[in-house]
Amino acid sequence: MRPIRAVIYGVGSMGALIAPMLLHKGVEIVGAIGRNPAKLGRDLAEVADLEAATGVIVDDDAPQVLGTCGADIAVVSVGSLVGAMYDHFRVCLENGVNVITIEEESLYPWLTSSSLSAELDELAKRHGVTLTGSGIQDVYWVKLVSGVVGSMLQLERVEGRAQWNVDDFGPEVAREFRVGATREAFHEAVSGDGWYSPTVRNTLDALAAELGLTVERSHARVTPVLATADVRSKSLAQMIPAGRVSGLVEAVRIETREGPTLEFEMTGRVYDQPLDADTSEWLIRGEPAAVRLANAGYSTRLLTGSIIANRIPDVLNAEPGLVTIDQLPPARYRPLPLGDYVRW
Repeated sequence: MRPIRAVIYGVGSMGALIAPMLLHKGVEIVGAIGRNPAKLGRDLAEVADLEAATGVIVDDDAPQVLGTCGADIAVVSVGSLVGAMYDHFRVCLENGVNVITIEEESLYPWLTSSSLSAELDELAKRHGVTLTGSGIQDVYWVKLVSGVVGSMLQLERVEGRAQWNVDDFGPEVAREFRVGATREAFHEAVSGDGWYSPTVRNTLDALAAELGLTVERSHARVTPVLATADVRSKSLAQMIPAGRVSGLVEAVRIETREGPTLEFEMTGRVYDQPLDADTSEWLIRGEPAAVRLANAGYSTRLLTGSIIANRIPDVLNAEPGLVTIDQLPPARYRPLPLGDYVRW
């Protein structure tokens, strides 16, 4: 067995979080790609708060890094939509590097970015590598839920709710959620086609695929969360005045050809109370009885990182192409170095 060789592609909040997790799991980090001028030219240890220097220097020349470092996989933490991520994925795949990403739409992009997904699938197959999206959704919002649905004789409806702290995911997510905007500016920004977040819709698409259901229609709404008192956003390093946007609530309802409906409401906001906590709750309605699955007090950010780490062997063992999590087994705990689980 040999260690997995990985590139940290995106050294922001999540890339810096995942790097020490990979080292802990026996992964060799052989490259780091970033775009923040303040981080370029520095050892990865300096920007990811690692215990010792790695000799890996943060570089903004992705083709150069990926073409010379001999990586098996890139852990990509840059954006949220396949369209914006296409070139980042392409350069990895063209250099024969597998990809696992926290980019939310890649969890199941076939219905929302079908043409780009087909192109990425073909590109990955041509170069013999795999592209997969994962994160908190993988385990807590899809695989656990589908496991509980497996106990039902007849499924009528799945209802989910989750909450997480916007500040845990860096300034880009806070800006995307319009943190600090006025109510009027928020509604102007999200009106018409001004808003699309892949987290909720693509989670439900992945869940439908996992359950063998066919999506026919979807309905979405997004509303602002307004600060009830002045609250400081750590990620934006600014105070959000009372009455301004501190996050949002997005809800999506999916109707399926087979009959069951899937609903998911997600709240992402800046936490302003000591007892605020990440939560996830699912209610599965059907026969013989309704079943509730609830988790509270966990860290969405930390679990996203550890799930990504544990998923790496599954990505390396999968067939080439764009492989969504409904095609993968449930995530597993990995007590040994991750390279021990790869079929080299």
